[in-house]
Amino acid sequence: LPQESTFSSADEKFLNRLNKLISENLDNQQMGIPFLCTELGISRAGLYNKLKALSGMGANDYITKLRIERSAWLLTHTALSIVEVADQTGFSTSRYFSTVFKQYMGCSPTQYILYAYILEEDLNVFTKIFFLLSAMQRIVTRERVLFLQKHFYFSGYI
Repeated sequence: LPQESTFSSADEKFLNRLNKLISENLDNQQMGIPFLCTELGISRAGLYNKLKALSGMGANDYITKLRIERSAWLLTHTALSIVEVADQTGFSTSRYFSTVFKQYMGCSPTQYILYAYILEEDLNVFTKIFFLLSAMQRIVTRERVLFLQKHFYFSGYI
């Protein structure tokens, strides 16, 4: 991405408006280039050229990037399931969401949640090792992680 200071005031306004439109419509699977072009009053080619110049990405990649960034936040800051996160970020199925998430983030949504727990500063070494081993064995669901986290907390381990 170019330095923020290289954006003109008009470019910054455009990106802010685009980001707001995308963020407000993330859960809409139909939100895409035609929707954005209509809302922004810009042609398909104009949207592509402007976004490519400002972000280095085409519109679909940009939308997907924002969807994945939001889903990563939801996975680590809410108790929503992967299916609910996929739905709230506009993915047609949780399977497709998991595929795209892995392409962008380098790990599955479940692994991402577990890694986030492992990196949590408040967890002790024992708990981090447990979560790491569980992630490696792929035996832990999000619900089990939340259960175990509560169990460790109430047992005085964390």
